[in-house]
Amino acid sequence: MSHALPTSLVAALLWLAGSGLLGGCSPAPAPADELADYAYHDAPDRGHCAPASRLGAAGASDELSTPEGVRYVVRTPRNYRAESAHPLLVVYAPAGQTAAASERYSGLTAAATARGFLVVYAAAQRPSLAGIRALAQLPAAVAARWCVAPTQIYATGHSDGGTATTAIAVLPDGPQPFAAIAPSAAGFTAADLRGYRCPPPVRVMVLHNADDALFPGWGAQAVGWWAQCNGCALAGATRDPSGCLHYAHCARGAETRYCERPGAHRRWPTSAAELLDFFQATPAAAPTQP
Repeated sequence: MSHALPTSLVAALLWLAGSGLLGGCSPAPAPADELADYAYHDAPDRGHCAPASRLGAAGASDELSTPEGVRYVVRTPRNYRAESAHPLLVVYAPAGQTAAASERYSGLTAAATARGFLVVYAAAQRPSLAGIRALAQLPAAVAARWCVAPTQIYATGHSDGGTATTAIAVLPDGPQPFAAIAPSAAGFTAADLRGYRCPPPVRVMVLHNADDALFPGWGAQAVGWWAQCNGCALAGATRDPSGCLHYAHCARGAETRYCERPGAHRRWPTSAAELLDFFQATPAAAPTQP
């Protein structure tokens, strides 16, 4: 069993970072009008944090860094309640992107904060096992400062970010904090994934573009591995009206789906609504936080 990132994958991601294909200049942080209010209609059902135990600010928090050196930004609803537990969406960046560039690229802030999510955008790390492990600590760093429901932590990311999302979920010695993941254009083939032991069942939506020339067909390979690991009925897959392939009868409700859309590698392949609908359909409790 290999616990390292595949050599071919590291080479591809290093080329991607150096080429500037997904990099570019760093835009300004999200303006306040991209944040939304949340009604907190579900406040009685949410978990809670002790008063004054989480000191993270409402709104946009920029220029943050974990002890491991991961740079990140946090977005909350404008009317964020510091004692109410929130679902957390972790967004890992494509190669070469800053946290702010990843926010602009994925376009999730307005829709996610309107649904009561906290969103954290991480800057890209060089593709290495140490970098992946550093990214894996990000949910805990955010939860130390903002009120996060520990069973409602979700992850997505494109290209290098999709690879990080997958790697954190499959590495055997990591925190594995995610209730559901949606890796996009990730650099894992079926052969790469077979080098890892199946993690506990987790809801997965694999996103990939049909004309991805960097990782051609890798999403379709990856979802087969996830469906097997999640104990799904491999012969019972059906397509929904949007074209996504759904596997049936997965263990512990670990829904597994594959969404392939037209476009090349650099295209973000899903809408904010589709992504958030998937995460919010994940059964989860929100216990009280200390």
